[in-house]
Amino acid sequence: RGEGMPEHVIAAGDRRLQELAAKLAAMQRAFAEERESLGSRCEELERREAEIRAREEGVEAEKQAQKVREEARKNYPQPKWLTHLEGTINIGVVGNSGVGKSLFINKLRKVRPQAHGWAPVGVNETTREPTMYPFPGQPEVRIWDLPGAGTEAVPSATYVQDMGLRYFDKVLILTAGRFTSMDVELRDELEQHKVPYYMVRTKVDIDVWNNKEDNGADQKTTIAQIREDLKSNHPVGTSYLVSSRDPESFDMPVLVTELFPCMKRQLDADAPSFVPTAPAWNCSWAMPVVFSATLQGMQGRWRDGYSANYLLQGNQVHVSLLQ
Repeated sequence: RGEGMPEHVIAAGDRRLQELAAKLAAMQRAFAEERESLGSRCEELERREAEIRAREEGVEAEKQAQKVREEARKNYPQPKWLTHLEGTINIGVVGNSGVGKSLFINKLRKVRPQAHGWAPVGVNETTREPTMYPFPGQPEVRIWDLPGAGTEAVPSATYVQDMGLRYFDKVLILTAGRFTSMDVELRDELEQHKVPYYMVRTKVDIDVWNNKEDNGADQKTTIAQIREDLKSNHPVGTSYLVSSRDPESFDMPVLVTELFPCMKRQLDADAPSFVPTAPAWNCSWAMPVVFSATLQGMQGRWRDGYSANYLLQGNQVHVSLLQ
C-alpha cells in the first residue's frame, strides 16, 4: 500500500479482492462438482455399455444355440429304441396327451380288452415312452404308441427329434378336438421328409352324443358340422373322423383300408378264377366242381378281426383260433 493513500480507497480494494477470491472459490467448487457429476455419468455410461454388450453377447449366443437346435432338428439321428427297420413296416401314432392313442391302437389291431398285447388305457397319460405293438398275425407290421407331446417327460421343443418321426413309414396324427399348432408342426415335419401321414379326429361319438343332447342334432348333422369346422379353421387337408368305441362306424373302416391297402382282399364273385363259365374253365378236359357264386368267391385263406384263420377248400373249411 502506498503512503498517503486514502483509507476508503484501500477498503474498496480489499473488498474487490475478496469478491474476486469468493468468485474464484465458487467457480472452483462448481468445477469440482461438475467434474464429480461427470465422473458419475461416465461410470453410468460405462455400466450401461457393459450391460448392452452382455445382452448382445447373450442374443448372439442364443442365435447360435437356436441354429444348432434347428440343424439338429433337420438332421436328427434315428432313435436308439427304433431298431430293425429293414423288413418291417413301422407306423407311428402321435398326438397330445389325452387324445386316446392307446385305445385307438387297440381297436386298430382289433385286440380284445385286457388280452395279450392290449395297450394300457386310462384317464391319465398312460404312455410314458415309445412302445411297439405288433399287428396280430403280421409281426412285421409294427404300431408304435408314442407319448404325447407337451409333458414334462417329453417337452414339445424336442418332440420331433426325440420321436424320430422321419424314420417311420407312416404316421397318424391324432386329436380329440381342434388340431393344435403342435399337430400342424408335426404334419409339416412329415411333409418335409415325405413321410405319409393321416390326420385323425378321435372321439367323434362323444361329439355326436353331446350335440344331440344339447341341440337335438342327429349324427349326420354333427359330422357335417365337424367336417366344415375342420375345413374352415384347420387347414390340415384330408382328415378322418373316428370313434375307438365304435370302430366300425364313421371313417375308421376307410382309414384302415388306406393305412393297410395290402391287407384288403376283395370278394369278387365274378372274378374269372372263380366263375366256371369263364374262358379259363372251358377246356374240354377241365370239369371243375360247380359251387355257388358266394362259395366260389370265398375260396382261399381268410382272417377275421380277432385273428382267427379260415381256410376254405371247396365246400370244406378249416378254422384256426389264435390263443
